[in-house]
Amino acid sequence: MSLPGFFIICMLHSIVAITFGALMMFYTKEVSVFGHGHEIANGEFQSFFAKGCVLLHVLMVIWRVSFEGKLDDLAHEWPRQALGDIALALSWVFLLVYSWRQMYD
Repeated sequence: MSLPGFFIICMLHSIVAITFGALMMFYTKEVSVFGHGHEIANGEFQSFFAKGCVLLHVLMVIWRVSFEGKLDDLAHEWPRQALGDIALALSWVFLLVYSWRQMYD
């Protein structure tokens, strides 16, 4: 039994994600300047983006441990994928630490 508006909501979320992802990828400077001004736009946006990526990867690890481990079809793949998510999250953490060190030196 499917919900009547499920497909529409999924399509709406996909369109919003693709639109904002494209704006962040191809018009980063223009979008961040529009929201924050010229002097602080680039550094704050990159920090915000990196923090969001860390959060996303941590949530993916929690998802994989909590749910994918219980599914028979995905039970053998989740440890490798969780380690990959942890490695990606750590790479963003290292970028944040490096940028903070440059900012406060």
